[in-house]
Amino acid sequence: MQSLKHKSMQSPIESFYIEEEPKESRKEFQTLFNLMPDPVVIVDAKGKLLAVNDKVEEKTGFKREELLGKNFLETKIVTAKSKTILIKNLAKRMMGMHVAPYEVEVLTKDGKKLIVEINATKIEYGGKPADLVIFRDITERKIMEEKLKEYSEHLEELVKERTRQLIEAQKQLLKAERLAAIGEVAGMVGHDLRNPLQVIVSTVYLAKKSLNDSPTSGRNFAEKHGIEELLVTVEEQVKYMNKIVSDLQDYARPLKPELVETSLHQLINDTLSTITVPETVKVSVVVEEDFPKLMIDPTLMKRVLTNLITNALQAMPEGGQLTIRLSKKEENAFISIQDTGVGISEENLGKLFHPLFTTKSKGAGFGLSVCKRMVEAHDGNIMVESKVGKGSTFTVKLPLRREVS
Repeated sequence: MQSLKHKSMQSPIESFYIEEEPKESRKEFQTLFNLMPDPVVIVDAKGKLLAVNDKVEEKTGFKREELLGKNFLETKIVTAKSKTILIKNLAKRMMGMHVAPYEVEVLTKDGKKLIVEINATKIEYGGKPADLVIFRDITERKIMEEKLKEYSEHLEELVKERTRQLIEAQKQLLKAERLAAIGEVAGMVGHDLRNPLQVIVSTVYLAKKSLNDSPTSGRNFAEKHGIEELLVTVEEQVKYMNKIVSDLQDYARPLKPELVETSLHQLINDTLSTITVPETVKVSVVVEEDFPKLMIDPTLMKRVLTNLITNALQAMPEGGQLTIRLSKKEENAFISIQDTGVGISEENLGKLFHPLFTTKSKGAGFGLSVCKRMVEAHDGNIMVESKVGKGSTFTVKLPLRREVS
C-alpha cells in the first residue's frame, strides 16, 4: 500500500501527493493548478477541502489556511441559499448521478456577493476519490443578462406604447378628417339652409299677422282648427333647425373671440329672456358679492349659456330647480349651471364633449362640443358632475386675468 508524504515544509497541495510520484510531475501539477484562470478546489467525498488554487484566494480574499481541512459547507464562503443547492447536488454525485453545471452565490471575505457557475469532475487525489470543483465567476455576465432582460422588457413596453400611440394617432387623424369634411359640408349646407329657414320664419310671422288682422270669423276658424298652435310648432322647429346649423358652423369655423367688458350677471339674464322656461321649473341666479366684469366675447358666451341652460331644462321634463351661480376663486371665475333632472350615467360622462355624441332622440351631438370650443377659446375649460336621478352640474371656468378694473 502506497504511503503519503506529509512534511511540515511542504505546500498544502504537495502534502497529498503519492511519495513515489516524480518531483517534476508534482511541480507541473502545482503550476497548472495555480495557473488555472478560475478558482478551483479539490474536496473529498465528505466535502472537506483538500486543496485550493491561487485564484480562490484572489477572488474570495480567504487564505488557504482559513479553508484547508474544513468542510466547504461550513466555511463563510457558502451562503445559506447556496448551501441547500450544494448539498442537493453533492448527494446526486455520491449516488453516481450526472450533475450539469449549476449556479450558486458565494461571499468574499469583505462580504461581497458573487454569482459562480460550478462544474465538478471526479478525480483520484492522493489515492482516494475526490472532486475537482471549478468556480467560474459569472457575476458580470448575470448583471448584464439582467440589464438586457430589463432593457428587453422596457423595449417591449416602449414598442407597445408606441404602437398604441400610433393607433390612437391614426384614429384621431381619421376623426379629424371626418370632422373636417363635416365642417366643409356644414359651411355649404348652413349657407344654403339659412335662406329657406329665413323664408319660413318670415312666412310664419306673416301668417300669424294675417290671422290677427283677419275678421272675427276668420280668427274663430283658425282658433277652432288650431292653426295658430300649428304655426307656433313650425316656428319652434325652425328655431331648432337654425340651432343645428349654427352648431355645425360654430364647430367648423375658427374661433377668435372679440373681447369686450361684459357683466356675466346681465348676460345670464339676457340669455334667460330668450329661452322658454317651463312653469314647472324654478330658476335661481346666485351671484357672489363683488363679482367682477370680465373681458369676454358676449356673443360666444351667450351661445354657451344658451346651450347649457337649454340642456338643463330638457333634463327636467317633469320640472325641477335650475340654479345658476357666479363665483370666483383665486385667479378664476366660475359659472355653474345646476339642474335636478335625470342625470347622466357614468358611462356617458366621458363622451359628452365628443362631437356627434348625444343621448337625445333629437340632435346632432354638437352642442356641448361647441360649448367646449368656445370656452377653450377664452382660455377656460368646462367640467361636469352628475348623478343619475339627482341631476347634473356644468361648470365653466374662465381666467380672471382678463378682468377689467
